[in-house]
Amino acid sequence: MSGRKEKMDMHHLSSGNSVFQAAKLYLHVCVCLCACAGWRPRRSIIFASWDAEKFGLLGSTEWAEDNARLLQQRAVAYINADSAIEGMYTLRVDCTPSLHTLVYDLTKQIASPEEGEEGISLYESWHKRDNWTNGRDAPRINKLGSGSDFEAYFIRLGIAAGRARYTKDKKTERYSSYPVYHSVYETFEIVEQFYDPSFRRLRAVAQVRGGLTVLLANSQLLPLDANEYADALGKYAQSIAQLAAKNPDEMVMYEVSFDSLFSAVQNFTVAARDFHERLKSLNRDDPLQVRLVNDQLMYLERAFIDPLGLPGRPFYRLVLHAGRHTGFLKSKSIFLKS
Repeated sequence: MSGRKEKMDMHHLSSGNSVFQAAKLYLHVCVCLCACAGWRPRRSIIFASWDAEKFGLLGSTEWAEDNARLLQQRAVAYINADSAIEGMYTLRVDCTPSLHTLVYDLTKQIASPEEGEEGISLYESWHKRDNWTNGRDAPRINKLGSGSDFEAYFIRLGIAAGRARYTKDKKTERYSSYPVYHSVYETFEIVEQFYDPSFRRLRAVAQVRGGLTVLLANSQLLPLDANEYADALGKYAQSIAQLAAKNPDEMVMYEVSFDSLFSAVQNFTVAARDFHERLKSLNRDDPLQVRLVNDQLMYLERAFIDPLGLPGRPFYRLVLHAGRHTGFLKSKSIFLKS
């Protein structure tokens, strides 16, 4: 779990900096109290605070490169803690497909922070405000882009990653970020008076980030879902097929066929279904069996790493996702972008 501490974030009270520090302190206290009672998490939790994010992701990238071998061998997931609130409408989650089920299960256990929604979950509130547009009956989860500290861990090392924040209503509020973002006017008073006077939304974001961290660190079986990854691959393949259908002449001219792509996606889907079916009969009292399936889940993201990197962009090695050349925009499937 990581945030950032660069100078421009000194007053960044609605950013992940303040929420990250609060969540980190709370988790530290909880872990220390539990340790005194003889408990410790199954996996190590690293709290990282990076510098120079706006100057090329220098802090996070340097640490990732210095510790690349250890991270590739043992890192389970990376939870990014940048801006925590960019609007007051609903939850926004960007993450790898393998984390979708965990996010849904967790948000069903957190209370909605909205006034008038007492007694319903954050999941229900989120679902009501931002549903998938592809026919799926669940809250929308976005693909990860780039331009933030998770980049080196996700796109280069192949570590599952995610982030959560509160966001605006994109249908009515079309600004890219809140107006005082990274300015000296972003103070405690502006958060208290305008952004989140009750601090309920910031608390909900901290609960999501902290909950993801604890569940990933302490679940006997890693809460990663290969089925969700299979579904995402199917959607990516459909996207490029639909894009190609808009250029039929070029498809004929260059003799382009997507048969092998759809076949590979189908094979992956069958393997994912079989894997999760086998988990039902797993002997959880056998540490070797548990370790075996946990390693398979942990290395799922790494399976899509190309050691040589993407064409013209060797730093990016994850063949399924990468940000655009301009950096900050939402990621697209490499099926579409390269």
